[in-house]
Amino acid sequence: MELTHWASGIPWTAITNQELTDLIDMAQTEHARRQRIAAGPPKPKMVAVSLTLDAGNTRAGAKSWCKVITSIDPSKGNGYGIDGEFLHSGYDSKRRSTGEYTAGLSEGTLLLIGGSGGSHKNQTRYYVLAVVQEGAALERDSGYQHFSAAGVQFICSSQSGPKTGYDRQAMLDQYPALAPAAQTGLLPIYYELAKRGLC
Repeated sequence: MELTHWASGIPWTAITNQELTDLIDMAQTEHARRQRIAAGPPKPKMVAVSLTLDAGNTRAGAKSWCKVITSIDPSKGNGYGIDGEFLHSGYDSKRRSTGEYTAGLSEGTLLLIGGSGGSHKNQTRYYVLAVVQEGAALERDSGYQHFSAAGVQFICSSQSGPKTGYDRQAMLDQYPALAPAAQTGLLPIYYELAKRGLC
């Protein structure tokens, strides 16, 4: 094999076996790095996700929905500050009492699952933050709502508090921008999203 111009100047016979081994290791590492760059970023693993969201009594105004989170605006401090695309279940409305959703989503995708019910004077809302994860399962009940899912892992909910490791002041000290959500049940959800770089 003919050596290229830069290699022809190396005193190969003066190199020890260990130095030659180290040089080969460095060359293989560099070759592997260049192959990774040429291949581009790894493709995300797709996970088959299925969700059943039952918001309960439709006569009490019950609704349920799920969306893929794309960004957050903590200045709003409510559910409208969590942006994303709604998953569709084949029904005409995005918000309904019961919905069944199936989708192929990238592992690590963040989901906001929500439900509401009750009268205008006694409205209850429940939110769950979850992440798509192969082999995971979710089962949550609160008020009117019952959420179950395969391929989805629970992170926190609008009912998460100090007993589950979410101290309001500690969250605000770490992320002062979350102050508009301080008096809402959404603070733990905003906090988890901020930890993941969405704030």
